Formats: sequence, C-alpha cells, structure tokens
Amino acid sequence: MPQTKIDRQTIERRAYELAMSEGIANVTAREVASACGVSVGSVYNHFPSMDDLHAAVIRRFFVEEFRDDFCHPVQGEPYVDYCRRLFGRMQEVLSKFREEWLAQIHALAASAQERGKELEAQCLGHVERGLATVLARDERAATDELGEGVGVEQVAGFTLRAMLAELREHSDGKALFAILERALYR
Repeated sequence: MPQTKIDRQTIERRAYELAMSEGIANVTAREVASACGVSVGSVYNHFPSMDDLHAAVIRRFFVEEFRDDFCHPVQGEPYVDYCRRLFGRMQEVLSKFREEWLAQIHALAASAQERGKELEAQCLGHVERGLATVLARDERAATDELGEGVGVEQVAGFTLRAMLAELREHSDGKALFAILERALYR
C-alpha cells in the first residue's frame, strides 16, 4: 500500500465516520487505516492504542453534536433561556448516545472506558466555562445579590451538576429552571 502522509484529525474523522456507520465497537485500526489509505502503523503513530482512538471518537461524538448549538451563544440570550436550550439539546444527544453507542462502549476495554470518562470531564469543563460566560454576559442576572462566595463560576458549576442530575433521572428540569429564574432575576 503506498504511504500517504496523514494527520491525527483526518484519522479521527475517518474513525468517527466508521463508528457512526458500523458502531464504535467495530472500529479497528485495520479498518481505519484502510479508510485513510495508510498502513496500520500510521494509525498507531497518531494514536498509540485503540483505547486512545476510541476515546477520541467518543469525544468527537459530543463535539459534533454540541458544536453548532453551544459554541456560539445567541447574543443577548438570558442565562436561563440558554440553560433551557442546552438542557433540551443534552436530552436529545444523550438519548441518541444511549441508543446508539452506550452498549457498544461497555463492550470496549475498561481502559478505553476510563479514557473516555477523562475526555468527558474535559468536555463538561468546557460546557461549564460556557455557562459561566453566558451568565457573566446576562445583564439582567443579579449575580451580585447571591451572597458572599457565590459568583458566576459557582452558579455555572451548580447549574451543570443539577442539569446532569436531572438528565440521569429523566426529569424535565422545570424545577431547576424555576429556581434559577427566581434566584437570578429579581
């Protein structure tokens, strides 16, 4: 097979495309190499193990699903409205993830699952920073009246943890958003 110079992002994108069509548990170095027109060794040059590649594919799933909606908050959008929109999108994405990928991820090696959890934590950190940015820009939010030691970052962290808890319980989030409305908009 003639060698083609390839970068990490291309390998990750092709692996993601294979995972979307065949399932992540069926993605192998050989299939990815074939899809990229390179040797298996080229795949391993960029991803030292299949655990690393699988974790990158899982991370990419969430990046792809959230990028358009949440990397660019709507100018002037109130924090609680943004949170409702984020929550609704998270419900959709997690439903899709549970239906299409979760069982397959459980079939991966424990080390791949752990690596995926590390990347998930990074993604959630990004979401939390985004929440803090939106809240800081919300001119209507009375964040200075929340009490000593409670600022934008604490509210963003609380909001994300509460939304994740609501999602785990398959709740609609209405109580959370009512509480946020009452606390932030006086």
